Amino acid sequence: MRLLPSGEGVKRFVLLLILCHLKIVRCTRPCTNQVRLEKFSGIIDHPGAGKNYSADSDVCWLIEIEGSVAIRFTKFDLENNYDWIKIYEDTTLPESESKVRFHLNKVEQVANSEFWLTGRVVLIRFKSDTSVQKTGFRLKYRKIPFYTLPVAGGPSAVEIISGASAGVVHSHAGFEKGKNYSHNVQQAWSIRAQPSQLIRVTFTTFNTEKNFDFLRIFSGALPNVQSSEMYANLSGNIAKPTDYNFFGSLTFVFSSDRSNDGKGFRFMYQILQTDNSLQPVFHNWTGSFSKELGRTADFSLIAKPADSALKARCSVRKECANLSETFVTPSEYRYLANETRLKFQLRPRKSDPDSLYCVGAVLCHVSWKSEAYRNIEYSLDLPKPDPTSLSIHLVRPDLWTQTGLIEFFAVSESVCPKVRHRCELRTEDGRIVEARILQVTASPTKPASCHISSLKTLFATPIPGNGSFDATTIACRLNDGNFIKYRVTSKTFTAHQESQKSMNAWERPLHIIAWVAAAVAVTLLVAVMIRNARNRKKRHGLTAVNRAALKMSKQEVGHGHSSSASFRNNSYLTNHPANENQVSEVYVTLPN
Repeated sequence: MRLLPSGEGVKRFVLLLILCHLKIVRCTRPCTNQVRLEKFSGIIDHPGAGKNYSADSDVCWLIEIEGSVAIRFTKFDLENNYDWIKIYEDTTLPESESKVRFHLNKVEQVANSEFWLTGRVVLIRFKSDTSVQKTGFRLKYRKIPFYTLPVAGGPSAVEIISGASAGVVHSHAGFEKGKNYSHNVQQAWSIRAQPSQLIRVTFTTFNTEKNFDFLRIFSGALPNVQSSEMYANLSGNIAKPTDYNFFGSLTFVFSSDRSNDGKGFRFMYQILQTDNSLQPVFHNWTGSFSKELGRTADFSLIAKPADSALKARCSVRKECANLSETFVTPSEYRYLANETRLKFQLRPRKSDPDSLYCVGAVLCHVSWKSEAYRNIEYSLDLPKPDPTSLSIHLVRPDLWTQTGLIEFFAVSESVCPKVRHRCELRTEDGRIVEARILQVTASPTKPASCHISSLKTLFATPIPGNGSFDATTIACRLNDGNFIKYRVTSKTFTAHQESQKSMNAWERPLHIIAWVAAAVAVTLLVAVMIRNARNRKKRHGLTAVNRAALKMSKQEVGHGHSSSASFRNNSYLTNHPANENQVSEVYVTLPN
């Protein structure tokens, strides 16, 4: 057995010691100094007190908060490109490079950004080299509500960018070093902008596994991007720089599968304040169009400045995912002094089989004459429509005295999922009180349908006049601007009180009879339980006496003495030989 290393092994060991001493090779586990943070919010200030951080620092902080965490830097003074901070998601091991979500080594990367991560733990690692030392960094972290993305998959790290005029985004931390992105990654970036601001996105590099790894672009910014419209779905290879133009906020979501990978992507963005703008106007918007009912959904786009060469086309995506989208062009152009109005009408095609379609999203593609404002994507912020018809039903007035509220239901049939009820209370003296929604119940039809069968909303408003009133009116809005009204008078409440009094006159004796019957039943049950308990105790006592007597008899017989036992009530024992517990009195005659 060889106990000592060979000569070659000794040489390798000595060489490793020399490389470790010269700090050419790291011979210790990274990030041995770890600080655990368990509060829902806090501050990390390193090194603090106006000092410079040490050379060759390697420090970690573990934010152990279950759920989602937001991190924002208020100070970032590191040696550019040499000293860095890595933020890991859902791991405690600094060696897990696949868990690195953000690699920060320039102040430009954090100046306008907030970083969101989700998992059991968030690991922050700071590393410096041996040359230049600066004053370090300061960050604030806090727990935030759980957020989701508009694509399937697990939690995703998100960089929220706001207040920036331009910037650069890379697909992953190792992009600049030529490393490919990792498997099973989902990461997002949200760029916040005003609806009138134009975001120009230029891809300089794009290389992902075609048809498996995707970069999707959505309108809107987190956390309100879940219901927004997808502008683009990019995958594969883009050979030359490509520009995209969008109005308003954007969210980019990158996801990779578990097999092949690629170089990733890099894009630059610019946020431009322009005189060009688009504004939607909705005309009695129902959120649906129907062949059977002859219903259309109309809207207009107001484009500024006026441009006779303005071109637009909109795609309407229905509420059901299994139905294809409908493309519409303006049915009317109106050129005014400083704007162009384009009117659109949504109506079913002859080939559409269903009678009612619900509008899920509208995405418009607009081009001005100017070269700088061509091929602009614009997602309309659709309003929640009022129903075309409804009915009002009062809740029992006897509950009004208990809650101090007038409660009623608004009910509509065959409406779209985005439809909502809006109701108010109008008093005789001209006051208008908005009704508060207590509960919304939607009864869906079959899954393949685009609409629901019934929408029922429970409302409540305070009783006017401190509970005494002559008359008031419940009014609920329709999509054409009219109202369905229901008049409530004090007679309704008084009549209900009188009916309750007359009802109580004959209901009271029934209540008394029921209470008496219940009391008698309980008394009988307790009596039966007590009697059974006494009988059980008596039977156990007799059995003990019987067993003692038999034992004494056997002892005497064993010593050779004669014994006789006379049992009273032998007929009971003969007729019931299997019941040991019910034994008559026992008398034992002992020998002289």
